[in-house]
Amino acid sequence: GDVRVGGFLPEKVTNVDIAKGEFVNTLSLGTEAFLAEPGGLLTGPDFESEFSGNPWGDNPNGWRTMWNSKGHIQPFGPVSQAVFRSCPPAFQNLPEGGWVKASAGELTAEIAFGGNAGVKAVIELPEIANNNWFLFVRGLYSLSTGDMVQDSNRNMTIRFTKYVPGHTLVEMVTAGDDRNTAFLSEGQFLQTVRTSQRGGTNCGGGGCSKLSVFYYDANTGGAAVFTRVGGRDSNPKTGWTLKSKNY
Repeated sequence: GDVRVGGFLPEKVTNVDIAKGEFVNTLSLGTEAFLAEPGGLLTGPDFESEFSGNPWGDNPNGWRTMWNSKGHIQPFGPVSQAVFRSCPPAFQNLPEGGWVKASAGELTAEIAFGGNAGVKAVIELPEIANNNWFLFVRGLYSLSTGDMVQDSNRNMTIRFTKYVPGHTLVEMVTAGDDRNTAFLSEGQFLQTVRTSQRGGTNCGGGGCSKLSVFYYDANTGGAAVFTRVGGRDSNPKTGWTLKSKNY
């Protein structure tokens, strides 16, 4: 099936943030609109280990790395990660200055303003054989380019439907302490790609050979679709194809 998008999706966008300067992206193809280092990420208890040999990458500074990130690295927990175990619909905060990521076999996401301001976009990701979907949505930036502004709530809400209960994972990365989390960690993205191709609950014990990624920016309407086919032991940095983008 084909991806379908309704609502705020301009034919051409010229003001999407692209990783440059202090932000480095190595995948290119358009992923530099949402992936970079340094980037926001969620971390588990192994992050504190200062010893070498961690299969997800060494972190010699342990928890100090998270503390020094000023809010751009956060722990996994019930606020930042959830599995939709009940029948649709399900709802998730799209945080001001932050991100929502979903992993699912199929999914529809309706992105809405608070109150009665209406729907901004609807994204339909169809079921495809042997394929897993990643959805990345950038929330509205803070109104200030400096400190985060108190009482200026720009959160949105994502209403999820057409998902399979128990098989849909959603994560939230909020803004840093003093500024937006402009990009997500490319390194952690590659780790999740590896999980998708090798195992993980969505793809059974052997993983999915196909992965599709949809990126959407609520600020500008920038959007892109990427796909990848690879074996269980293939390099997650290889095999990517840009299917479409409007920036």
